[in-house]
Amino acid sequence: GYTAAGVTGTLMCNADTAMMGAWSSFTCTAIPCGDPPTPANSVLGTITARTYQSTVAVTCNTGYTAAGATGMLTCGLGTTTFGNWSTFTCSAVNCGTPTVANSISITLTQSGMTTFQATATVVC
Repeated sequence: GYTAAGVTGTLMCNADTAMMGAWSSFTCTAIPCGDPPTPANSVLGTITARTYQSTVAVTCNTGYTAAGATGMLTCGLGTTTFGNWSTFTCSAVNCGTPTVANSISITLTQSGMTTFQATATVVC
């Protein structure tokens, strides 16, 4: 999750008069991830950083729910994804098979579709 900020990854014991007996400076900086992607059917919270271990909140739009996720995108999540944002999916809410007491039939308008904004025709 971090990389050398300088040209090399080497420290040097200095012998010049200004830094006699001191190690050269060296900095490890967090790997950048760039802008996080906005998952379909969602909005992102405020983005405060775009480097390793940064997080940004994700809110699914009305009618959608997080599919097994934490509600956050994370930069560099895992050991093989440094410099990348984690994935996040907002799936349409599933209402299941509709039932209406005393109805003769219920027909889904779009065959088999029982998710957000699906419709069904009821005959009593």
